Amino acid sequence: MKNLLLVLCLVVFCLQAEAALSATDQNLEAAIAYGKSYQGEKNDAVMLQPWVIAESFETNPYRDEERIIVYTPYLLTALDTAGKTQEAAGISVENAKELVARYDGVLVIRAVINAPIILNEKDLEVQLVQNGNFVTPYHSDYLDGRYLDKAVNKPIVDVEVQKKLDRMETIQEKAAALQKQSVEVKQKICQLQYNFYFDQAEFNVDKPYLLVIKDAYCGGREFAVDPALLK
Repeated sequence: MKNLLLVLCLVVFCLQAEAALSATDQNLEAAIAYGKSYQGEKNDAVMLQPWVIAESFETNPYRDEERIIVYTPYLLTALDTAGKTQEAAGISVENAKELVARYDGVLVIRAVINAPIILNEKDLEVQLVQNGNFVTPYHSDYLDGRYLDKAVNKPIVDVEVQKKLDRMETIQEKAAALQKQSVEVKQKICQLQYNFYFDQAEFNVDKPYLLVIKDAYCGGREFAVDPALLK
């Protein structure tokens, strides 16, 4: 938890991430309460879930729960609170306002994606798309990469099986048949994490947008963000 917040804050210490919810005293108080409920907890995934958006295309053959996390003042405040002990000084609305004030006019998005090899941020084509407007991040950070073993179903190539598939009329029938005529194998994939920083002056942060991430190995990924659904 502390490492997650520390990486973000060190990189963009003088920036501010705009929220779907404004940084009012009431919202910051709620964020502090939310963060306190996770103090000492190890399950970061559960805490972050309200700000997690799953990938839409699902065409990347190396995918394994690809997702993004949209950082808002609420989430930043909650993470800062959760990373402190219950007795720690500095947990207050005023200190939360100071934290949020370090980020001005910038949207920060973390991406967790998969590929067959380690890719740095220069290997990716990243765009925020909104009503025909294409915005590229003014800064990107490669944060982490690790190899994982993923179980996948590989079809068994067989002439008679192929003839049977050719006679089937629907995609659902073919998919079911292939599932029966396949074998589970393990393949190496990379889990990669990046932070992308966007200038909010280039788009409307309160309206829905798409984050598109492409690379030469996996094709395109799409994440649909509706700020109205985020705290």
